[in-house]
Amino acid sequence: MSHTHSERLTTARLELDPLGPDDADEMVAVLADERLYSFIGGRPPSLDELRSRYERLAAGRSADRTEEWHNWIIRRRPDGRAVGTAQATIRDSGATAQVAWVIGVDWQGRGFATEAARAVVAWLEARGAVTITAHVHPAHHASGAVAAGAGLVATRTMIDGERVWRRRRWDDPAAARVRLRQLSTVELTPAETRGIRELLDAAFGSGRDDAFTEQDWQHALGGVHLVLELDGRIEAHAAVVERELHVDDRPLATGYVEAVATAPDRQGSGFGSRVMGEVATFIRRRYELGALGTGRQEFYERLGWLRWLGPTYVRAAGGPQRTADEDGYVLVLPTPSSPPLDLTAPISCEWRPGDVW
Repeated sequence: MSHTHSERLTTARLELDPLGPDDADEMVAVLADERLYSFIGGRPPSLDELRSRYERLAAGRSADRTEEWHNWIIRRRPDGRAVGTAQATIRDSGATAQVAWVIGVDWQGRGFATEAARAVVAWLEARGAVTITAHVHPAHHASGAVAAGAGLVATRTMIDGERVWRRRRWDDPAAARVRLRQLSTVELTPAETRGIRELLDAAFGSGRDDAFTEQDWQHALGGVHLVLELDGRIEAHAAVVERELHVDDRPLATGYVEAVATAPDRQGSGFGSRVMGEVATFIRRRYELGALGTGRQEFYERLGWLRWLGPTYVRAAGGPQRTADEDGYVLVLPTPSSPPLDLTAPISCEWRPGDVW
């Protein structure tokens, strides 16, 4: 496997491009500040040393083939300026992974490391990683904050003077019996439709404000459904439908996520995260943007979604109308085809019956 097999990842402000030997020319300056090595040890590499290191990493696997290597150069959008690197070492046939990151001193304190780490973690989970770890010096509080921001939790385990931070997607022994399928609405059988509806009713409850309505179901139709089954029973679901959102009056073909639910007795198992990982992969390949409306912002932010900070609108027959009650509840997922996004700009959706967002 060569470095070109790593997928390009995109966030609101960053591009994570597969790292290659030629990137040493840019990165040698980013890594030249001695302060970078206060906690991780070592010294700034020379250009020849860095190019040689990147050539070894480009092999994509360890010599004994027990480790799969993915490395990215982190570039700022839209000017393409290199600000750091991120890496993922995958073991155990993809079940476990270790992540790391480094951001140049001049670019620290701007949230770039957290943004990049979230993207890598979401990508790993979409590939099936169950356990993701990072090793952080206990006194390196900024790096600990990055690990926490990417959804990892500090453990008591210390390895070579560094604390192990860990994120487990699930520990359920039933995971081996799980099947995740992607179906269009027209492909759903009556039994599958009934199973999804029963799941949504159970997950959302019967309260007047929270119940999943027939109109909500209509919003979820016409696109694709990600259906997770355990022993043939539907345990988690999400739908992606195409909508046109306007960001600062620029129309973007958007994969809009609807009807996300996990069976009540399976919540906390990681099933929902796995479904959303597949959702993210699907959206990144097909759309200019992903979006959803939710009151569970933290769950989605852990998976790499970004909270929209600007005002929200609906495009109605009489012109744009404010949807101020939705401000702060709309999240977006940048894709490789997204334009540079100003998260504080106005954003609008087309009108539809019921909840417009």
